[in-house]
Amino acid sequence: MINQEISQLLGEIADALEFKDENRFRVLAYRRGAEALADLDEDVTVLLSEKRLTEVAGIGKGLAQDIAEYLAQHRMTAHEKAMEGIPPRLLGLLKLSGLGPKRLARLHLELGVSDLWTLKDAIDSGRLAAMSGFGAKTAENLLRSVERLAITQERISSRSLVLWYPPCVITPIALFSVQKRMLSAMMSMFGIGARKWLKLML
Repeated sequence: MINQEISQLLGEIADALEFKDENRFRVLAYRRGAEALADLDEDVTVLLSEKRLTEVAGIGKGLAQDIAEYLAQHRMTAHEKAMEGIPPRLLGLLKLSGLGPKRLARLHLELGVSDLWTLKDAIDSGRLAAMSGFGAKTAENLLRSVERLAITQERISSRSLVLWYPPCVITPIALFSVQKRMLSAMMSMFGIGARKWLKLML
């Protein structure tokens, strides 16, 4: 649904602005806008066409313009600007329990964390536990979250392989067999193990 799609973009803007330690009122405005759209029952496209979008609590004139731009051009300048200078996979780490934008910013600036694997390296090396405000317990909890996220992304990546197979009618067992054979063939083709393949997919 378009409401959820735009809500996600507004939430990402809020995360990016908080990550960059920008004006907290702007962060809050985008955060509230994201929540407002996520809870909205009416289609945002209808509200815009009827000039009722700013009647939604949490959607001011500025956010309404961002939304209108996205609906018209399928791009949002505010989102593009907010994401400038941030590694493409970095904000995805906010899915991990215990990591907020400000904490993530510290890990990026002080330890060079930019994705799931550089974060795991920082944990394994003990550098994260040594940081003030983190400690061994936090590092241990984060490691568990990293491992859970890696498994989830591995499953998503494996399921996506079926999209490369020609459309046909197959049973679930045959479908799994196709995925397994394709994955094994590609790993053999490139001469890589399962762990490295997962790293490439992430």
